Amino acid sequence: MKAAVDRRGLVLSGPVAGYVVLVAAAGLGRLWWSTAAWLLLVGLVTAAVAAAAAVRFPLRDSPACLSLAASAVMFTVADAIFAAQKVPPVHPVDALYAPAYALAVVALYRLNRRATRAAGYLDAVVLATGLAVLLAVALAGRAPSTGTNNLLLLLYPLAGLVVLTLSVRLVRSLRTLPSWLMLAASVWLLASGFVPVLFGYPVAALLLETLQVGMLACWGLAALLPQPEEGWAVEAFDRRPPVWLFAVVVLLAPVALLIRAWMDLDTREVVLAVACAAAGLFVVVRLGTAAYVSSTDPVTGLIVIPVLLLEARAQLAAGKLPTLFLIDLEQFHLVNESVGRRKGDPLLRQIGRQLNQAAGGALVARGSLSRFAVLADLPAADAAEGAAGRLAGDLAAAVARPVTVDGQRLQLSCSVGYATAASPDVDDLLINTEAALHAAKDAGPGGSVAYRQGLREAGLERAALTADLREAIDAGQLLLEYQPIVSLANGQIEGFEALVRWQHPRLGRLGPDRFVHLAESVGLIGDLGSWVLSHAVAGTAVLNTAAGRPLFVDINVSVAQFGPRLAQDLRRALAAHAVDPPLIVLELTETMLIPDRHWLARELTELKTTGVRVAVDDFGTGHSSLARLKDLPIDLIKIDRMFVNGLTPGGPALMITGILQIAAALGVDVVAEGIEQTSERDLLTALGCRLGQGYLYSRPVGLPQAQALLLAGPVVTHQGA
Repeated sequence: MKAAVDRRGLVLSGPVAGYVVLVAAAGLGRLWWSTAAWLLLVGLVTAAVAAAAAVRFPLRDSPACLSLAASAVMFTVADAIFAAQKVPPVHPVDALYAPAYALAVVALYRLNRRATRAAGYLDAVVLATGLAVLLAVALAGRAPSTGTNNLLLLLYPLAGLVVLTLSVRLVRSLRTLPSWLMLAASVWLLASGFVPVLFGYPVAALLLETLQVGMLACWGLAALLPQPEEGWAVEAFDRRPPVWLFAVVVLLAPVALLIRAWMDLDTREVVLAVACAAAGLFVVVRLGTAAYVSSTDPVTGLIVIPVLLLEARAQLAAGKLPTLFLIDLEQFHLVNESVGRRKGDPLLRQIGRQLNQAAGGALVARGSLSRFAVLADLPAADAAEGAAGRLAGDLAAAVARPVTVDGQRLQLSCSVGYATAASPDVDDLLINTEAALHAAKDAGPGGSVAYRQGLREAGLERAALTADLREAIDAGQLLLEYQPIVSLANGQIEGFEALVRWQHPRLGRLGPDRFVHLAESVGLIGDLGSWVLSHAVAGTAVLNTAAGRPLFVDINVSVAQFGPRLAQDLRRALAAHAVDPPLIVLELTETMLIPDRHWLARELTELKTTGVRVAVDDFGTGHSSLARLKDLPIDLIKIDRMFVNGLTPGGPALMITGILQIAAALGVDVVAEGIEQTSERDLLTALGCRLGQGYLYSRPVGLPQAQALLLAGPVVTHQGA
């Protein structure tokens, strides 16, 4: 007969039914059998099923099962001998009881090793300590005062407390029916330890028989119950602190005092007990509240990442291989600074709700200011990788959904890194996910990256590059190159774009794509941007002197630089090099035009009070529109090279025409980037585009070469250069 098993391990099977009938029959048989006979019957059958559990259920811990069986044999034999002798309760059978307790402790310790949740020991010890207080009060004045055997008699309740401690820890970690049965058995065993001390013989004999049978019956049923699908698996971790447990412990001592007061008819002890109970409960409630707050994010109401990692550890201990996702919001600190916490907090709460919806049954947590995490137990089939990728996409889409806060429409993007556990080590899972997130951030906003072999090494290289970048800014390793911006009609140079390079001592010359985003993510963009701004303004002065006429210079800036420092650095550089402010054009990529255009408009307006101009780079690749650009103080639009490369009449040319029309409506000038063919130049000229840059004219060059280009006159095109 195949047992029907539910998620808690409850079964209806032949062996279980037979065992229950046997225990019931033994209980009735005590009316006509000798005490030793029916105790031995129950005990030896319990020992047999406990020993057989390791064979019937391979996931069980064999030493634990054998220790439990041996303990049952020793308890049974000792009880049978004890019940048959009309002697005081201190007896040579202590030679059996002592190792029986020890074997029970060994069995429970082995079972707890399978649970692997260290925090449970602390809770269990707290409960056992409280019970020890109650025990001390209950035994006060009753315990014999002399004799070695009397000392052994007192040690039995304490040994029972050790067993109960391990059982409480087991239940806190394993929410299965067998673990609850083991706890019940420990309560029976603890009660049997009290009996000889409190009641003496002969009452103890009758009570011991009943208590020990209850304990053995619980052991036997626990051994007979089959495993859930993952064995005695760790279930969902109770993330809230066990306030009830500490409240019970705090009340044990006052209850004991009340009992003594009732026995002694002492009202003073009643007052003391009530006062202790009130004070203790107040402390427990406050500590419980503090513990809950420390495990919950106050803004979103989500759990915090350390609690989520505890859940991950529990799932790993259960043999599962969860997938961890880290979601980092792009440029949220700028939104938060612009709208203030009054709007930033509701935005985070809404994003948290949207992530919860997208995550389905997965667990969502809040980390730092801009980071969330999701823990998902995805199917272990071949499609698991696809499931992880789909969930990553759903999470990114959830963040990207527009949110309206106080009538203002806000929208964010994010980077997502994720990894599926490859070992039982939660730290290993977290490190892999962090590496994937860094790779996703390096790939640009809105990307998601799964962990793969080599990303950790890339992370180490990234850390090394970060350390090198800190030194490079002050060590003279940075340099600027200038690419001319020319009039398409006659090839005359109208300006330059300043491009930063890093002459790395080990890796050679690195372009901005290798380190600018890194500088943004590690907080170095302010120092890097200040260096670029100062040297580019100085280069502008040199180039204008060489040309003998006004030339503008484009300087790339990051939205992460925005703030008081950028304006201060700009004013300082303009004054130091006596450069006319309109000759400086601050260039933003279109993808940096974050959805809060009101904040961006204020920042750009503040910058323009210095007299500089503003350009939008890579136009057409992001989400800009006439409606968005009309609210921003833009002076120049640069058409992305993807529209220019291979430009022919037809669709691409119509798109260029549309951009030129937008620019005309806004009253701004246009530069076409990435021109490499004369045919592209000619068609752009025919469409009405005035300025352009690209390899057709010149690659980026150093400042002396840029001066030489100016002295040479109109740029001669270099077809195919």
